[in-house]
Amino acid sequence: MVDVAIIGGGVCGCSLLYELSRYDVDVVLLEKGNDVSVGTTKATLSGKDGTAGNVLKYRLGSAAASVSYGQNVRNWPNFTEGADITATTGQVLTVVEADQYYKAVASGSNTVVVNAGD
Repeated sequence: MVDVAIIGGGVCGCSLLYELSRYDVDVVLLEKGNDVSVGTTKATLSGKDGTAGNVLKYRLGSAAASVSYGQNVRNWPNFTEGADITATTGQVLTVVEADQYYKAVASGSNTVVVNAGD
């Protein structure tokens, strides 16, 4: 019996396995290939994050996009469930939660890292 099953032995799956190994839980990593930490990691949203009625928008660039509370992000691309974003190592992905009027209510940024197997 395991407490956590991680599906996929890419960078994210292996990082999660490493982090969980520090706790008193039984973890199994399931990988379809012959090796781990090879292949592609995509920026893919899953689940229903954010406040009901709000939308997620994103911007990809060489630096984090500056976002202030109430800023209009209507013209930013939608960050929708299941959508893949093509990016390269070093680019910065900024994601914004916006209300029904496309005004920013929360945001965050992270630098893209593509593993050597790509």
